[in-house]
Amino acid sequence: MVTKVYKVGGDSTGVYENIQALGEFARSEATSVQKLVFVVSAQASENFRTTEALRKQFRGENNLDGIIKQHKGLVERCGIYFNQAQLKKFVLEAETLEEMESVGERINAPFVAGYFNSVGIPTQYKSALDLLQTKNGEVELVGNIPEGVTIIEGFIYSSKGKIKTFPTGGSEVSGDIIAAGLNADIYGVIKNNPWFCTADPKIVNGALQVEYLTFRELAELAYAGARAMNEQGMIRCARNNIPILIGSATDFMEHATSIKWERTNLTERPYAGIASKGGFIVYDLKPSERFDYLRNIFSTFAEEGVSVDMVTTNGDVSIAVHNSEPITERLELKLQALSKGFSKKENISLVSVVGENMPPASGFGERLVELIYSSGFERPHVYGAMALPKEMSVLEIEQLGMNSIKGYLAKILLKFSEFRIPVTGILTTVGSIGIQCPANYHVAQILRDIKTQFKPDLISVIETNRGIPASPKRTTNVTLAVPEQECNQVVRILHRNLF
Repeated sequence: MVTKVYKVGGDSTGVYENIQALGEFARSEATSVQKLVFVVSAQASENFRTTEALRKQFRGENNLDGIIKQHKGLVERCGIYFNQAQLKKFVLEAETLEEMESVGERINAPFVAGYFNSVGIPTQYKSALDLLQTKNGEVELVGNIPEGVTIIEGFIYSSKGKIKTFPTGGSEVSGDIIAAGLNADIYGVIKNNPWFCTADPKIVNGALQVEYLTFRELAELAYAGARAMNEQGMIRCARNNIPILIGSATDFMEHATSIKWERTNLTERPYAGIASKGGFIVYDLKPSERFDYLRNIFSTFAEEGVSVDMVTTNGDVSIAVHNSEPITERLELKLQALSKGFSKKENISLVSVVGENMPPASGFGERLVELIYSSGFERPHVYGAMALPKEMSVLEIEQLGMNSIKGYLAKILLKFSEFRIPVTGILTTVGSIGIQCPANYHVAQILRDIKTQFKPDLISVIETNRGIPASPKRTTNVTLAVPEQECNQVVRILHRNLF
């Protein structure tokens, strides 16, 4: 039995021509699929975002008329009855922010189901509050989804009878959970663009079509700012080896980018893409001589509830943290007290070059730094690139989604401290951590403990041999930290030289 799950919403359901195209796509898919599920997020159009309007409504701004106008015009144009009283009831009865945020999905999903039925596609609507519920601390698919076409809300789930929402982009997480729960053949993410691009087309004119990505590449690009998908919205599909498609219903997903664990075009396309995201603070720390300096630094971040985005060590320690984290003066005073030197830069963008077949990390990172410097900019910090000196080993841990686990790095470093193994270097990407230590220390017990406690997707050791440096380390991500005002120019320079 063929089962397909598609996440759709935003402009794809908020514009008349797009909802028509979605209906025709559903009709074509329904002829060859036994179980076809559409996970629907809130409506949006060029000048209106339902979820943001609902958040403003909850904060006391009166946006109800605008919310009604967005939905009423489209629904009635499609020839569907618009239940204005139901929308008002949901809004006025919302007691929590999550209840208010859920209104967009709870209105839009029944509308899409109604539209499909009105154009002759037999469709049933099922509430996500009945199907997605917390179980043992995780959100799981708990109900049955019948054969045929089914519409389910994205973004929302139920926990102990309460309406809850995932973080922004959470409809893709909903789709990921449902696709994995059904062991689907395909999980598709329907967007306006017919394919994933090598860079944001709004920044780079002539950004190229990407035919294939690996799960690792998609996770790195999504976290780094590529808007095609939420990095948390692919983890279960990746672990269950369910292919993901990112494309558009307007061309029936014909040119959609395909995401699997491996891709065959690594030689002709070593780089997958470039993504960027602003709003970062970069801390530059000069380490003390304490044996457990790095563990103390990252334990401090964990104790303060602050997630670290990127880390590199090259004599000094450079740490990038997004400004949405709860950064306090107390945290910074602790960092200063632990370090011999402290400085920070604000209003920083991280620009990531991602690919499975990039050159060895340290040399490639240096090449990118020189490219930007020779173009008239300051030398940027570089993350994801670590040289492997003689007499050193690197313990590498890979786990999709590790970046969302607060304190993950601090817990790993605690293991090294317990075994009195000095840590001489750290590098991180979205899905991996590399920890450098002297090669004469045995890490076999740490390997066993980490496998048992953290259950990573992959763990390995790169070692030197008799004083000869190990083979140069490859990476899937080299990231540059640049001032926000220079970000777009840097992206264009990198794209012009790499693609």
